[in-house]
Amino acid sequence: MARLIIEFLLKSFLTPQHLSLITPPLNLGSFHGQHWVDMDNLDPLKKTFGQENNAFHVAVLGEANPKDLPVQKLLLSHSLLAFQPNKKGDTPLHLAAKLGNESFAVVLIDHAKTLGHDGDYRNLLRKVNYEKENTALHEAVINGQFEIAKWLIREDPTLTSLVNKAGESPLFLAVEGRFYEIASIILDTTFPDCSVLGGNGMTVMHAAVIRSCPLFDARLLSRNVTRTKDFDEFVKKVLERCGSQILEKAEDELGWTPLHYATNLGHSTMVKLFLEAKRSVAYIKDKQGMTALHIAARKGHIEVMKELFEECSDIGEILDNKDRTALHIAAEHNCHSVIHTLVKERGFTYLINEQDNEGNTALHVAAIHSHYGIMNRLTNNTLTNKRMTNKMGMTAFEILLKSTVFASFIGKQPNYT
Repeated sequence: MARLIIEFLLKSFLTPQHLSLITPPLNLGSFHGQHWVDMDNLDPLKKTFGQENNAFHVAVLGEANPKDLPVQKLLLSHSLLAFQPNKKGDTPLHLAAKLGNESFAVVLIDHAKTLGHDGDYRNLLRKVNYEKENTALHEAVINGQFEIAKWLIREDPTLTSLVNKAGESPLFLAVEGRFYEIASIILDTTFPDCSVLGGNGMTVMHAAVIRSCPLFDARLLSRNVTRTKDFDEFVKKVLERCGSQILEKAEDELGWTPLHYATNLGHSTMVKLFLEAKRSVAYIKDKQGMTALHIAARKGHIEVMKELFEECSDIGEILDNKDRTALHIAAEHNCHSVIHTLVKERGFTYLINEQDNEGNTALHVAAIHSHYGIMNRLTNNTLTNKRMTNKMGMTAFEILLKSTVFASFIGKQPNYT
């Protein structure tokens, strides 16, 4: 079966001319261990039908030994083929990077250096493919090819500053893929303009926080990823290299900073780390006007809330775009533990009767959503003003009386008359 699959792939990929050059007999051992392309008879001017790969592409894919005489002859007689892209814009170096074929990549670059122009080999390193505009370093990182990624960075540290079509830097891709060894190599470079940018307005710190979520462990069990033993130490390394200003970036579709993401995941240790690095990020609002406290209240993350109040005792005063406090949010989402924590929090008690842009207090919000337990907890607090009316002139109790849920509940009660 394996042989049939390989033969099918070869026939789908290579031209008849290339097929005639495959060294017989083909078996799995020769396919994986020894090169299966006859470089002596390979026509350098031919290309494959499907991907328009040239002789060097085929040699890389066929695991030909780059130090063999036929390859060396090909480099001398048709040197420009080493720079030539295929149908997707991948040069032979792109393919070598994807497959982790460091020896072939070294030969290609060393040959480019011998051409006499420093720009030639650097241009080869920086060439991008058509669809995603990835450099060879991007491809090496995406595929977790540590050794070749390390070699490419050593050859040209400026590669770490280049972003692809999606705006993703090699560092972002390394962290997103959880290839922390590669990410650490990039962070250790002395090149000052290493990019931290990622897709959709994110940065490497956004990716680091998101990938810290335990839910990703199960999804990545089958992947050959390197997990850092101490993730917090890795985040500290990112902070040291990039500076605390990276925590202020909030250009994704939600307008979330890394702190918003850490809060949403309930990662209290990381929240504390971020606040110690730059306390002011706690006051940054997202596109809905929500701070990290609003997010923590919505998700019910009590430990995160404690960290926020520890560093920023006045954070509860900040209102979102609808003039809601964290108490409004907790009442809406039926978070009893959050209500319990907030009403006891020093500096927050006077906000119990704060009204949103519709004049609703947290008690009104609980009534609107028929959260009777929340209403009970709030009305038991002596500071709660039960007679306050919203802009519709209604108290929370009047809202409750008009609630179809409440009416249904009352209608089901037994008649004792």
